[in-house]
Amino acid sequence: MIGAVVVVPGAPALVPPLMGAAAADLEPVRSAALELLGSALGTFAGPPDVVVAGPPNGGGVGAGPADHTRRGRWAGPVSAADFGRAAVLDALPGAPGGPPDPDVPTALLGARWLLGEVAREDPGAARWAGLTWLPVTPDSPATVPGEGPVLLVVAADGAASHGPKAPRAEHPGAASYDDAIAAALAAGDPDRLTGTDPHLGAEVGALGPWVWPWLGRVTAGRRWRARVVWTGHPFGIGYVVASWVAA
Repeated sequence: MIGAVVVVPGAPALVPPLMGAAAADLEPVRSAALELLGSALGTFAGPPDVVVAGPPNGGGVGAGPADHTRRGRWAGPVSAADFGRAAVLDALPGAPGGPPDPDVPTALLGARWLLGEVAREDPGAARWAGLTWLPVTPDSPATVPGEGPVLLVVAADGAASHGPKAPRAEHPGAASYDDAIAAALAAGDPDRLTGTDPHLGAEVGALGPWVWPWLGRVTAGRRWRARVVWTGHPFGIGYVVASWVAA
């Protein structure tokens, strides 16, 4: 059962070595995400199963089949070389070493770096070696794997069309799309997330816009204590950092 949810941007830009001098621009986002992850972990009586969910590499509505879910996948060393700079993220505590895996989905890389930072303060926890990556597609069932209480980390972005410097052409619906997601997260309201329109998300350039309605479905029927601690659109892409803890 999901005991807490932490939403972080699905952005490789969160990995400082990939950003060079621009890394400082996202320090407030990293700090907010690390604070919520640490706080969420502290709500569990024992080590939870950690599940990271996000879109597989592939793009908009109708993306192809995802990589299969596997416990322990990408808990070892991973390479970020495909993103333009040579950077390797170390294995999480308890995970095996070996050659860095270069096939990390784009949306996982930032979350993987964040979890590595959190794990440094918790080096003996078995939960890190058992990290599960859950690729979410438009057809994914409303289920989350886990043998006990689960910390669900959702890595997803909003619109990629905020302003003239955005990766996608500027879109008048970008702000309203991201505002609706932030409002649903702030309200702790799964029904509002379930109603998020993935087709509009595709129009405004969100990667994996079906992740939001999926999150609404997997958290439905429960009460949540909600926090939204950061929203914005650096580099023209909508980011939100939020948490839900079971009430």
